[in-house]
Order: sequence, then C-alpha cells, then structure tokens
Amino acid sequence: MMMDTSKDLDVEIKGIVRNQEVVIELWDWDLISPNDKLGTFTMVVQGDNGPFSTDMVQNKKETKKAKYTIDWDVL
Repeated sequence: MMMDTSKDLDVEIKGIVRNQEVVIELWDWDLISPNDKLGTFTMVVQGDNGPFSTDMVQNKKETKKAKYTIDWDVL
C-alpha cells in the first residue's frame, strides 16, 4: 500500500550560487535507538526560479523501501 502524505516545510537556504550542487540529507529521529540516515537529495539551481522536484537517493544500508520527493522553488 502506498501512502500519499506531504509535509510543507518553511526552509530557507542562503548563499546558493547558480549551478552549484546542494545536498540535503533526510534522517529519521528515534527516541530509543540511533537516528538513521534515510538518504540524500541533490539539487542544482539552474536557469529560472522553478518550481523544481527532486527525488531522494536512498541510503544503501536501509532495507525499507520508500520514496521521498522535495518540491522546491528559488525565490
């Protein structure tokens, strides 16, 4: 079964230069066990302001299959 859930985040990344690669890591947070890195998003700001969409590259150690996508704009 595929769950379609989304969460809007108000995140501002300053100092990005066009054509520069930006890497964002996605981690889960656990109370009683170590946090796990789920994967990374790699974004490159090119051309206009978007909107853009970037899929996550999963951590190879993670056995659960999930898909995460970031939709983003340049302001």
